Amino acid sequence: MAKKLLQAELELEQSVLGISTVLKPWQVAWQMNQALGFDLKREEDLPLLLGRAKTLSYFQKFKYELPELGSMLHLVANTGSAGKLLPEFGSTFDYFIVFDDIEDLLSEEQLLRGLKKIRDLTVVVPIKADEKLRSKQHLVF
Repeated sequence: MAKKLLQAELELEQSVLGISTVLKPWQVAWQMNQALGFDLKREEDLPLLLGRAKTLSYFQKFKYELPELGSMLHLVANTGSAGKLLPEFGSTFDYFIVFDDIEDLLSEEQLLRGLKKIRDLTVVVPIKADEKLRSKQHLVF
Protein backbone atom coordinates (compact mmCIF):
# COMPACT_ATOMS: atom_id res chain seq x y z
CA MET A 1 0.00 0.00 0.00
CA ALA A 2 1.30 3.46 -0.87
CA LYS A 3 2.08 5.88 1.92
CA LYS A 4 1.08 9.49 1.77
CA LEU A 5 2.89 12.14 3.74
CA LEU A 6 1.15 15.31 4.87
CA GLN A 7 3.43 18.32 4.76
CA ALA A 8 2.33 21.64 6.18
CA GLU A 9 4.12 24.89 6.92
CA LEU A 10 3.77 25.59 10.64
CA GLU A 11 3.61 29.00 12.24
CA LEU A 12 4.87 29.02 15.82
CA GLU A 13 2.87 31.68 17.62
CA GLN A 14 4.62 31.21 20.94
CA SER A 15 7.77 32.87 22.23
CA VAL A 16 10.93 30.77 22.56
CA LEU A 17 13.92 31.35 24.84
CA GLY A 18 17.17 29.40 24.65
CA ILE A 19 19.04 28.57 27.87
CA SER A 20 22.60 27.40 28.33
CA THR A 21 23.60 25.96 31.71
CA VAL A 22 25.35 23.03 33.38
CA LEU A 23 22.29 22.25 35.51
CA LYS A 24 20.17 19.13 35.13
CA PRO A 25 16.56 19.61 33.93
CA TRP A 26 14.99 19.23 37.38
CA GLN A 27 17.49 21.76 38.77
CA VAL A 28 16.58 24.33 36.12
CA ALA A 29 12.88 23.81 36.87
CA TRP A 30 13.49 24.13 40.62
CA GLN A 31 15.57 27.31 40.16
CA MET A 32 12.83 28.84 37.98
CA ASN A 33 10.17 27.91 40.52
CA GLN A 34 12.15 29.58 43.30
CA ALA A 35 13.18 32.71 41.41
CA LEU A 36 9.98 33.36 39.44
CA GLY A 37 7.28 31.87 41.64
CA PHE A 38 6.36 29.27 39.02
CA ASP A 39 5.07 25.78 39.65
CA LEU A 40 6.85 23.83 36.91
CA LYS A 41 6.02 20.15 37.13
CA ARG A 42 7.60 17.22 35.33
CA GLU A 43 5.53 15.70 32.56
CA GLU A 44 5.96 12.58 30.48
CA ASP A 45 8.97 12.81 28.22
CA LEU A 46 8.31 14.26 24.78
CA PRO A 47 8.74 11.48 22.14
CA LEU A 48 9.91 12.58 18.68
CA LEU A 49 11.05 10.80 15.54
CA LEU A 50 14.29 12.45 14.43
CA GLY A 51 16.27 12.48 11.21
CA ARG A 52 15.89 10.52 8.03
CA ALA A 53 16.23 7.25 9.93
CA LYS A 54 13.22 8.28 12.08
CA THR A 55 15.01 7.43 15.32
CA LEU A 56 12.76 7.74 18.36
CA SER A 57 14.15 10.15 20.95
CA TYR A 58 12.71 11.24 24.31
CA PHE A 59 13.13 14.77 25.72
CA GLN A 60 12.54 15.78 29.34
CA LYS A 61 9.71 18.29 29.66
CA PHE A 62 8.27 20.42 32.46
CA LYS A 63 5.04 22.43 32.34
CA TYR A 64 3.65 25.42 34.25
CA GLU A 65 -0.04 25.90 33.62
CA LEU A 66 -1.96 29.17 33.93
CA PRO A 67 -5.55 27.87 33.74
CA GLU A 68 -7.13 31.27 34.40
CA LEU A 69 -5.50 32.53 31.20
CA GLY A 70 -5.66 29.31 29.21
CA SER A 71 -1.91 29.46 28.81
CA MET A 72 1.14 27.28 29.50
CA LEU A 73 4.89 27.56 29.80
CA HIS A 74 7.07 24.59 28.83
CA LEU A 75 10.69 23.90 29.72
CA VAL A 76 12.17 21.29 27.36
CA ALA A 77 15.64 19.77 27.25
CA ASN A 78 17.47 20.14 23.93
CA THR A 79 19.29 16.83 24.34
CA GLY A 80 17.18 13.70 24.16
CA SER A 81 17.89 10.01 24.36
CA ALA A 82 18.92 9.86 20.69
CA GLY A 83 19.50 13.36 19.35
CA LYS A 84 18.80 17.08 19.60
CA LEU A 85 15.35 18.67 19.80
CA LEU A 86 16.52 21.61 17.68
CA PRO A 87 19.66 20.39 15.87
CA GLU A 88 20.23 23.79 14.26
CA PHE A 89 21.35 25.03 17.68
CA GLY A 90 23.57 22.00 18.32
CA SER A 91 25.27 22.45 21.65
CA THR A 92 24.51 26.19 21.89
CA PHE A 93 21.45 25.71 24.09
CA ASP A 94 20.72 23.06 26.70
CA TYR A 95 17.04 23.95 27.22
CA PHE A 96 14.22 25.86 25.59
CA ILE A 97 11.32 27.68 27.19
CA VAL A 98 8.22 27.86 25.00
CA PHE A 99 5.39 30.09 26.22
CA ASP A 100 2.52 32.35 25.24
CA ASP A 101 3.53 35.99 25.50
CA ILE A 102 0.85 37.51 27.76
CA GLU A 103 1.06 41.27 28.08
CA ASP A 104 1.51 42.57 31.67
CA LEU A 105 1.64 39.03 33.12
CA LEU A 106 4.12 36.81 31.29
CA SER A 107 5.95 38.88 28.72
CA GLU A 108 9.24 37.94 27.15
CA GLU A 109 11.01 40.91 28.77
CA GLN A 110 9.73 40.05 32.26
CA LEU A 111 10.72 36.43 31.87
CA LEU A 112 14.19 37.37 30.57
CA ARG A 113 14.74 39.72 33.52
CA GLY A 114 13.72 37.02 35.99
CA LEU A 115 15.81 34.30 34.36
CA LYS A 116 18.92 36.49 34.22
CA LYS A 117 18.78 36.74 38.03
CA ILE A 118 19.45 32.99 38.24
CA ARG A 119 23.26 32.81 38.46
CA ASP A 120 23.54 29.23 37.22
CA LEU A 121 21.97 30.06 33.85
CA THR A 122 24.94 31.02 31.69
CA VAL A 123 23.01 32.29 28.66
CA VAL A 124 19.34 33.22 28.24
CA VAL A 125 18.44 34.47 24.76
CA PRO A 126 15.17 35.01 22.88
CA ILE A 127 14.90 33.08 19.62
CA LYS A 128 12.91 34.43 16.69
CA ALA A 129 10.84 31.40 15.73
CA ASP A 130 10.02 32.64 12.25
CA GLU A 131 13.66 33.38 11.32
CA LYS A 132 15.99 30.86 12.94
CA LEU A 133 13.99 27.70 13.64
CA ARG A 134 14.15 25.07 10.93
CA SER A 135 12.78 22.42 13.33
CA LYS A 136 9.95 24.47 14.82
CA GLN A 137 7.56 21.54 14.35
CA HIS A 138 9.35 19.92 17.34
CA LEU A 139 8.05 22.74 19.58
CA VAL A 140 4.36 22.16 18.90
CA PHE A 141 2.99 20.41 22.00
